[in-house]
Amino acid sequence: MVGGVASADPLPMTVSAFFDREDYYTEAYEDNGVPVYDSPEKAARAMCTLAAYKKIIDRAPDSSISLPELHPKAVQIIKNAQRNNQKTLDEHAAKILLSCYGIPVPDEMIAYEALEAVAVAGKIGFPVAVKACDPEILHKTEQGMVFLCIANAEGVIQAYQDIQNATGRPVPVLVSQMISGKREFLAGITHDAQFGHCVAFGIGGIFTEALNDVTYRLAPLSRRDADEMISDIKASKLLGSCRGMPEVNISLIVNFLIRLSRIPLIHPEILEIDLNPLIISGATPVAVDALIILG
Repeated sequence: MVGGVASADPLPMTVSAFFDREDYYTEAYEDNGVPVYDSPEKAARAMCTLAAYKKIIDRAPDSSISLPELHPKAVQIIKNAQRNNQKTLDEHAAKILLSCYGIPVPDEMIAYEALEAVAVAGKIGFPVAVKACDPEILHKTEQGMVFLCIANAEGVIQAYQDIQNATGRPVPVLVSQMISGKREFLAGITHDAQFGHCVAFGIGGIFTEALNDVTYRLAPLSRRDADEMISDIKASKLLGSCRGMPEVNISLIVNFLIRLSRIPLIHPEILEIDLNPLIISGATPVAVDALIILG
């Protein structure tokens, strides 16, 4: 049996025992408010939970959080989508809305024809990414509608034609600046029936489901909340200097998460936001893909 030492101070204590209440000591512990677990692992897990709870209740109160004013362009984007009975915004519209509130996104433009896509790529500068851009197409990569690192006009034309073939109907394409960076994270807004809007941050890209390294907080975030989210994930060391990559500017990610957390509060029509991947370009986070779901 593992126990604690009696003290004048009310110290938290858990006990691990192989016996039930027929044992005198187990009965005495439980009758005096000391939880008894049937394995050391469960007792240790309970103590860890108590420590985490104490860390939360010992926090100093936050200062009041102010929300930004509604941006007229963002308001119009949502009104247009509602008028068209859309449940989601297309990627380009989503990124324009996000940029209204200071979320970094790539330089990009919509094209409706192959030669127009070539002209846009020339204006942005090669290499570029070419994607289908339609509010009804949510999982573009899995459907073969995303082409990356295109280095010339011929590649843009081929990507445009492949997208039209994959969709089976005419759709515009999004020609976007290629953002370089080896570290990929995710950020987003989820909605819980009990808690309302929550903010997510974690490992993104192709390892999102495999690693499931994501943390959550209620929206809107304070600066302390955002700091804690960054240190919460198991792979937080990726934000430091590693393998020749510079240390990420943590204050930029903190500001990114704070700004993101306030968007659904000033636009209650927004149910969810999914930014994956969030690429660290140099030391700066950039949302290279964006999905906004309306509720």
